[in-house]
Amino acid sequence: MALPSLNKSVKTTFFLFRTVRAKTLATLLPAVILTLISITEFSYLYSDKSIQDQIQQRMNSQLSDVTGQIASRLNDSSKLPKVMASMIAEQSTSFTQNQYEAMLNRTISSNPEITGMGVFFESQRYDPMSKYFSAYVYRNAGELVASNQFNDPAYDYHTQSWYSDYKTQAGITSPYYDDIMDMTVVTFSVPFFDQNDTLMGLVTGNMNLETIQQYVKNTEVGAEGWATLYDGQGNYLAGPDADKVMTIKLPDEPNSELASLANEMLDRSSGMLAYTDGSESYRVFYQKLDGLGWLLTLTVPESELFHPLNSLLLWISVISISGLAVMIFSILLHSVIITRNLQKVNALSKRLENGDLTLELISRAETNLRLWRVILTL
Repeated sequence: MALPSLNKSVKTTFFLFRTVRAKTLATLLPAVILTLISITEFSYLYSDKSIQDQIQQRMNSQLSDVTGQIASRLNDSSKLPKVMASMIAEQSTSFTQNQYEAMLNRTISSNPEITGMGVFFESQRYDPMSKYFSAYVYRNAGELVASNQFNDPAYDYHTQSWYSDYKTQAGITSPYYDDIMDMTVVTFSVPFFDQNDTLMGLVTGNMNLETIQQYVKNTEVGAEGWATLYDGQGNYLAGPDADKVMTIKLPDEPNSELASLANEMLDRSSGMLAYTDGSESYRVFYQKLDGLGWLLTLTVPESELFHPLNSLLLWISVISISGLAVMIFSILLHSVIITRNLQKVNALSKRLENGDLTLELISRAETNLRLWRVILTL
């Protein structure tokens, strides 16, 4: 008759063990998991916004720095024709051809980025008998050379855009490729007037863009990004691909996604867009140069931009999973201890039922001591 009672006791013990552990896990584990998921999601979203803001601020700051440097170089070079125009304005007809060439020679020598300067008069302003009068000095193989090639009637400099478009206000031409100098240049055109505010002519200065091109090409944008400069029409002026300089426009970029963004970038003053190239996604931050319409872009792979965020998510996940594992282990350990105590109480009740009054329960202090021993052993 003892065997059935023993079998029933074992079944009861097993049932109690499984029930306590299951109920404990079912009660605590969902709450722990939901808490960890909430903390992880909040941390990720907060970090994502913070990192996005930092990226935008950093890119805007770099865009302002680079465009500022470009504008400063252009401004420095534009001062030379402006100063000369103001100097000769009211006595422009009193200087001879040789004197003009000497002044141009000295002026060009002060700025190595200026490849040529000239003084061009309106028809019959310098000499009533002459439609064309100009003095021009340019760099040639390291030497400064004077030329009167612009006085050729076949060229008719009065009809050239660098002259006709700037009769009332100083300005800068769109960049163009100079076949003779074998370089990309811009022309600064500054009108000068006599004491009666009559237009006498223009002083021009050609600036070599090589320094600006090298500056843009060498601009570091993160570890894997790059900078690109386009003119107002989208012509490629500077960037990592030298073969594209003045040979391709932004709307004609080989990457169709990038080309499709051209109109938006050229129409707006600043912003950020995204495109893909192969398996990589890129962010393009752009800004226009005030007064010129030139467009500077900073392109960075998204994998680099969001690497800190991805690393943070990985660490949060690892910590959360580790914390969950520790919590599950603690719950199971606690369940085992509770179940063992229940087994002992069950065994004691059976023996009391049979009239055995010689057993005693382990004190709570001793139970706690044994619990710590189990934990330390593990």
